[in-house]
Amino acid sequence: GNMSRLMFLFPKDRYGQFNGALALVRAVALIFAGTLAGLYIDVLKHFFDGHEDYAYRLNFLWMAPFTLLSFYFQYRTFRAWKRLGGEKDYQPPKKGFKLSELKPLTDEPVKVEKKLLYVTGWYFLGLQLAALAWAIHFWFFNHNAAQSFVFIGAMVVNAVLFFLYLKLIRFMERP
Repeated sequence: GNMSRLMFLFPKDRYGQFNGALALVRAVALIFAGTLAGLYIDVLKHFFDGHEDYAYRLNFLWMAPFTLLSFYFQYRTFRAWKRLGGEKDYQPPKKGFKLSELKPLTDEPVKVEKKLLYVTGWYFLGLQLAALAWAIHFWFFNHNAAQSFVFIGAMVVNAVLFFLYLKLIRFMERP
């Protein structure tokens, strides 16, 4: 699917044209990415003789560079969108520009959408409760302290990631 705010990024008079070009580029990219991902898995299978299903455990190595590249471009797009007016006054640019040349909107305070924080907060709370339930299960019922500490460690990692997420959201919303 498209980004939910895509219609706000493209000029309204040429939205269909931009959307068609995006669909064309996306289709070609999916064809090549799917083929390359299959080759990647096939190459990895040779390293796991007799255990070919282990190759899928290394999918994150395939996805990580693309995820980071995607994050970079989405970050730049979001920053340009904020500096070109953001939610209230955004006007698509008529000509090319450099992000460093755009002046921040100084009259707009840093404001994080509360609904987004509520959803992610509930998600985080659910993760913590699930990890706590498993830690209790392994400690009291299975008598497996090592597994219990794994889930306690997961709770710590989740807390750190949630804290970093909040910092990232605040950083992204600056003018």
